[in-house]
Parts: sequence; structure tokens; C-alpha cells
Amino acid sequence: MSKSSIDKGCPRSTFIALCEYGLVIGIPEGSYSKRGIKENKVYAKKAIELLKEDSKLIELKPIKLWNKIIDKKYNSQMDVVMSLWKEKLIKIEEV
Repeated sequence: MSKSSIDKGCPRSTFIALCEYGLVIGIPEGSYSKRGIKENKVYAKKAIELLKEDSKLIELKPIKLWNKIIDKKYNSQMDVVMSLWKEKLIKIEEV
């Protein structure tokens, strides 16, 4: 993942959203942000649901997974989801 992707707010809020859902291994479910992450929270959860339904989606480019969720400008949200998934850091037994 590029430095510019890391510095963006959307990837950060996507990571926080996954943490809030308790989907990141080692991080308990809870509230981790005072700022609004509502939209990215929805996108992150949907991405995990899609990956659980069809794990072969992980082979797509992140923007292709994004396009299965919504038709909106992409800001590297799926880079976070897919990186965590590939590293086996997502709890896949619950969503």
C-alpha cells in the first residue's frame, strides 16, 4: 500500500470501522472514533460479507471489489480490507 493511501482518511476510517465491528484479530469490538466513519463502516462490512461468500474475490484488484459494493469514487478502502484479509487478520467466522 502506498504512503498516499496510508495518509488518506478513508482507509484509516475503514480500518477503524473493522476494529469497531470486532473483525480485526486481536482488537475487541468497541467504539474507537469520535469522527464519523459511518459510510466506510458500511462499505467495510459489505466487503467482508462478499469475501466470505466468495473468497475468490480476493484475487480481484481492490477497485473491482469496491465496484461490487458501490458506484462512487474509490479512496483505497478496499486496499485495507483486502490487505487484512490476505494477512489472515480478519475474523471470518463473524460479521
